[in-house]
Amino acid sequence: MSRSLNKVMLIGYTADEPAIRVLSNGSKLAQVTVVTNEALKRSDGKLEEEPEWNRVVFWGQMADIVDKYVHKGMRLYVEGKLKTRSYLDQNGNKCYLTEIMGDNLIMLDSKSDPGSRAAPPFNRTNAFNQKPTFNQKAALNPATALKSAPAPNPAPDWGADDEPPF
Repeated sequence: MSRSLNKVMLIGYTADEPAIRVLSNGSKLAQVTVVTNEALKRSDGKLEEEPEWNRVVFWGQMADIVDKYVHKGMRLYVEGKLKTRSYLDQNGNKCYLTEIMGDNLIMLDSKSDPGSRAAPPFNRTNAFNQKPTFNQKAALNPATALKSAPAPNPAPDWGADDEPPF
């Protein structure tokens, strides 16, 4: 049997507030778009940043943490795996969507930064040992690294009847 690896690591900024859903089976999911920028050198020698819009999905207790602590403009480190699903568009064509199923999350905004809304690092393995703290009075400091770029075409969200991909 051959071995394989499906692992994604991202450091980027949240482009919007997380979308939270509770499915019919009671499981909770959170979807958030994490924008990463790639520096490209143009023909005239100037550097230009090109954004990549990454759709990340968290399930269960990780979705609770995202719901409680993650907000637009936060800098995140995300670990997960790629998962592709299909859906039918408005014209009945089969389309494919690749998402990142988030396993670990670290909020990189500094606690010492007065504009930060960061919580301590969190992952599934130490979920029951951590008691995150949160300063509700802290103002959100918008991420300056995000460039204005059109968001990708929205794909259909996980519906109430969709099953978790694990």
